[in-house]
Amino acid sequence: MNFNEMITIITEEKVADGCGGYISVETVVGTLKCRVAPYRVQIGDIIQIPNPTSSVKFFTNNTLPFDEDTPFLIIYKGKRYKKIVIADYGKVTMIIGERV
Repeated sequence: MNFNEMITIITEEKVADGCGGYISVETVVGTLKCRVAPYRVQIGDIIQIPNPTSSVKFFTNNTLPFDEDTPFLIIYKGKRYKKIVIADYGKVTMIIGERV
């Protein structure tokens, strides 16, 4: 499998703002080499209104720089995806991301 694409992994931290609330700060965790599977678009209904969502499968043989349960965002070709599922297949890890 050829891992010739690059994705950027971003996590979101909540930092106290000093007034009782918080500010969301995005932190770049790292980049991964990956192989990207074709897009999958599905139509879901939200109260009888069609809602198209697209998802992408990212395959990588790099180790993830954080715990798998951590919520994160993926930036691929200028588009943002949120992590939906991670599956470990031994030598390859699959991340399914849904377009934000």
